[in-house]
Amino acid sequence: MKKPRFVVLIIILVLFEAVALDYLKLFSTKPDLLLAMVLIWAIFLRPTDAFKLGVLAGFLKDLFSENIFGINTLLFPCWVWVSLQLSKRIAVDNHFIRMLLLFILSILTNIVYRLVMLSMGIYIPWVISLRIIILSSFYTACLLPILLKITYPLISIRKR
Repeated sequence: MKKPRFVVLIIILVLFEAVALDYLKLFSTKPDLLLAMVLIWAIFLRPTDAFKLGVLAGFLKDLFSENIFGINTLLFPCWVWVSLQLSKRIAVDNHFIRMLLLFILSILTNIVYRLVMLSMGIYIPWVISLRIIILSSFYTACLLPILLKITYPLISIRKR
C-alpha cells in the first residue's frame, strides 16, 4: 500500500469537505467524501490497510468538522468491517451496488449523528433531519463513481 499517498488524499479530502464543499451544497446538504473513500478502501484494499485508513480518516474528519468529536473515529472502522462482511456475501463489482451500499452506510451514519445529538439535548425537527439524512446520503452515493474514477490510480487492487 502506498500509505503516504493515502494520507495526503485524506488530508486533501478533509480540507475540501471543511472549506470547499460549503459552496457545493444542495438544499443545505453536502456529501461525505471520506465515507465514500472508506467504502472504496474496504472494497479494494487489504482489510488491515482499510481499517487503518478508516481510523485515520475518521480522526481527521472529527478534528476538522463541527460534529461531535469521536463519532467518525468510531464509525469509519465499523463501516469498513460492515463493508468487508457484505462484500464476502454479495458481489460489489458494479457501480449501482456500490452506490446502494454507500447510500445505506450514509443513512446509518446520519441517523447515528442525529441520535447522538438528540441524546445531548440538541433537537433538530424531524422533517429537517429526514431531509438532511436522505439528501446528503443520495448526494454522497451519486458522487461515488466520480470519486472512484479520480482515486482509482492510487488504489492497488489485491486479492484477499
